[in-house]
Amino acid sequence: MGMKNNTYFEIKNWHDLTWDELKKFARIWNEEYPTIIDRYHLPKLTGKKPLLSEHSKHWKIILARKKNHPKENIIGFIQLQLSRENDRICFFIMAIDRSHQRMGIGTKLLEKAKELVDELHGWVIVEDIYFKEDGSPYHSPLQFYLRNGFELGKKRYVKEKNLLLKEVIWRKQ
Repeated sequence: MGMKNNTYFEIKNWHDLTWDELKKFARIWNEEYPTIIDRYHLPKLTGKKPLLSEHSKHWKIILARKKNHPKENIIGFIQLQLSRENDRICFFIMAIDRSHQRMGIGTKLLEKAKELVDELHGWVIVEDIYFKEDGSPYHSPLQFYLRNGFELGKKRYVKEKNLLLKEVIWRKQ
């Protein structure tokens, strides 16, 4: 399935996200990552944005939005945590709302990120043994990243909370 013309992308600084955008980010994160990953919690302060750490000023986010969609029109994101030493290198995390997966949105988010930086570094869950919040299985995106020009990094495995991860890296040619 191809991406429909009603999807557009917006680049923002992390600090400029609205409260509603942060809530949507947290919802997608919590629904799409397996439950073994820490949940993203926002403070229960009505209408007030959470305090952000000093290093988050180096973060950007590319939001995938759907035109003519209800108020919370964010359908996916890629968060870029730019290196303090070199803002052309970054660590990233990405998630797409399940109702919009397999439509080319993830590929387009990666393309947008690749326009901004020279290197993307991420960690990928490699096993299909985990479950999402609703009990549905989590499928490793490793093959997706390899198809999109990423290579496996030198850091082969990281164990955290019995979670097996592999580093993936994309470098501009």
